[in-house]
Amino acid sequence: MNVKMKSTILMVIVFVLFQFTVQTAVIWAAGDNNMKQTVDIKGMIEYNAKTGGYTLVTHDPPSTLFIVNQNKKVLEKYSKRGKTVTVKGHYKGSADYLIIDQIEGQKYKGK
Repeated sequence: MNVKMKSTILMVIVFVLFQFTVQTAVIWAAGDNNMKQTVDIKGMIEYNAKTGGYTLVTHDPPSTLFIVNQNKKVLEKYSKRGKTVTVKGHYKGSADYLIIDQIEGQKYKGK
């Protein structure tokens, strides 16, 4: 097999893998209910000026999750307290985007 043929085969393989990755990402971002993962997370709600919204900052494991369904009045209250809260929710699109269903055992309605 010559170099040209090897590079062509490699390009085809890369293209197929790319297409699979894109299709998987589109399905995940569309919010397919079969892929919904409910989580219980402890962290502090903080306002992030860089993103222009509220985030949940966790310590175990350390991460910063952008809250998709923001209710500014409720989140501001928890942010000002500066205490760790327990949140139930699920991810939207990726593990960096969180939709909150409950905060501290109370139903949460975001916008």
